[in-house]
Amino acid sequence: MNGTAATLLETVTTVNELLRSALTQTDDLLTDEQLLELGDLTEQFTARTHALTTRTLASIETREAAQHVHGVRTTTWMRERHG
Repeated sequence: MNGTAATLLETVTTVNELLRSALTQTDDLLTDEQLLELGDLTEQFTARTHALTTRTLASIETREAAQHVHGVRTTTWMRERHG
């Protein structure tokens, strides 16, 4: 794995950990304005996550890197969830 690939994986791993941490926190103390901002940010996360998933699936298929899990290609169930 080259440095760029490591950076991509580190970035996505860090974001995943931060989002996991955010899910353990309550939004009860947020003002209405902060809650709306949080909603906007989570919509952006969703869109960007979907775009990254779609790009990753395309790369997996291009390289034929799919694995079979219980007889089903991983890209099949991933695409059903994100397609």
